Amino acid sequence: MIVGVSFVAIMGILGLFNAFYKKVDQGEALIVNNMSKIPSVHFTGAMVLPVIHRAEKMRISVIPLQIDRRGKNGLICKDNYRADISIGLYLRVNETADDVLRVAKSVGVARASDKAAVDELFNAKFSEALKTVGKKFNFVELFEQRQEFRQAIVDLIGADLNGYVLEDVAIDYLEQTPVSELDPNNIMDSDGIRRIKEITEKNRVATNVLERDAEVAIGERNTAAFEQQEALRKTQAETKARTDREIAELTSKEEARRNAAHEEQRRASELARTEAQKAIDIAEEERQREQELAAKAREKAIAVEEVAIQSATELEHINRERRVEEQRIEKDKVLEVKQKEIADIQAERIQVEARVAEEEENILSMRNREDAKRNKETLVITAEAKADQVRIEQVESAKAERQSAELRKAAMIEIAEGEKAKAAAPGLAQAQIREADAVASRAVAEAEAFGRSEAAKAERLEGETRAKNEEDMLLARAKGEEELGNAKAAAALKMAEAEAQGITKKAEAYERMDESSREFEVMNRNLDIHRDETMSRIEANVRISEAQAKAMGEALANAKMEFIGGDGDVFNKVAQGIGYGRAADHFLKNASSMTPFVSSIMEKIMNGGSAGRLKTDNDTTD
Repeated sequence: MIVGVSFVAIMGILGLFNAFYKKVDQGEALIVNNMSKIPSVHFTGAMVLPVIHRAEKMRISVIPLQIDRRGKNGLICKDNYRADISIGLYLRVNETADDVLRVAKSVGVARASDKAAVDELFNAKFSEALKTVGKKFNFVELFEQRQEFRQAIVDLIGADLNGYVLEDVAIDYLEQTPVSELDPNNIMDSDGIRRIKEITEKNRVATNVLERDAEVAIGERNTAAFEQQEALRKTQAETKARTDREIAELTSKEEARRNAAHEEQRRASELARTEAQKAIDIAEEERQREQELAAKAREKAIAVEEVAIQSATELEHINRERRVEEQRIEKDKVLEVKQKEIADIQAERIQVEARVAEEEENILSMRNREDAKRNKETLVITAEAKADQVRIEQVESAKAERQSAELRKAAMIEIAEGEKAKAAAPGLAQAQIREADAVASRAVAEAEAFGRSEAAKAERLEGETRAKNEEDMLLARAKGEEELGNAKAAAALKMAEAEAQGITKKAEAYERMDESSREFEVMNRNLDIHRDETMSRIEANVRISEAQAKAMGEALANAKMEFIGGDGDVFNKVAQGIGYGRAADHFLKNASSMTPFVSSIMEKIMNGGSAGRLKTDNDTTD
């Protein structure tokens, strides 16, 4: 219990101490007004009880003040010079209880640290002290004896500052007051102006004398330096000339030795180059000789290969011609059979025509005998009319027969072309077209001959009838012409049927042709196409070669060619090469007359192909 009460009491005391104890910061002082007559001053802290005590804090740190005197208010020195000066004063409250209480009573706690209040309080005193001390020093001494000037101010102001202490004095600015700011009516200013004028003019004269003396001294020194420089330059020139002569002599000697060494080296290198060139020329000649031997061997191999190719090609060509001849013989046999069939048809047609003519003659004889008894006048008129009509019909019939023959010819041509497309054999189709043209022409000729024969027969009968009776002749002629037209129509019909049968038989015969004949026709067409392509490539290569030769000729027209080395036969070889080129050019110009085999060979040679490639291409062509 006692411990608890003691603990509570202690804690209460500590709480009261914490609540009522006031601490003071550095640079401050705590003034406590208690129940006594004199307040207590504390610089660290103290207990301040409510109601009983009253606490006030005073700032006792340094306070800077500034005194500035310039122009007409400038500081007058001992020698009556006026100076523009600015001084900084640093004050603080003395850290004693008495000084703190004194400042508090004289200035007040709140204003003790106010810069404006302190400046107002001490400005006059400090200005007076500055004037007093300044009058004790000349103007120049202010610059030369700054420390003494500051200490004199501190000593004059002293420590009696109503509780304040002057810590330090600093001269911020010190300079002579311009003459324009001085009052010439002021005794001290006028004396200062006079002194300033005397000193400045004296100094100006001295400065001018010094400047002129300096100029003279500089001129003399420059002259001496120039003389020394000229002497030095002359010495240098002499030394340089002597050195140049020595260097030139040494250089010429060295150049002569170098030229001699260079000439010796050049001779050695020229000799080595000559030997190397000779070796190169010999090697080049050996290489050219080897190339020529290789070229000759290659040409010989190509010639042998070409002979073999040509032999194989000729053998194949002979075999192909034999097969073509055999096929042609077979085709001729077929054509002979066809011609025999056509001859049989024509013989049958002639027999039919003979029987028709015989029947016509019998009919005419019988009708002539029966019609002779009729009325002559009526028959004469009727015969004349019919004769005119028959004559017109005869002309029209001849025209119709000619047109019919042309139409049959066109029909046969179309049938032959159709058969040609079906069989895909251009050569056989052309033969059939020519055969159809011949048949059509022959049919037209036979029709015209038959017409002329019938006309001759009618004229013969007309002549016999005219011998009997003019009227019977006219009648017979009219009837004969009519019957002749019918007979011609029937004969033409039979002829067309016979020709149609002949064409049908020929088509059947063509269908019975073997595959070898058709392949032969296809082969002929492929050979024609390949020949055209080969000739086109040869012509293109000829144009390319001509363009290259022309470009080479233009390039070598103004060229300067020198042949070095060799065995003396270079010109002959060049001329021989030009001759070969002209022969090849002439051969290519006449390439249109070459066979397909030669054309293909020349094409491969121009393209730089090998012999094996030529043989392969030739076998493919065949």
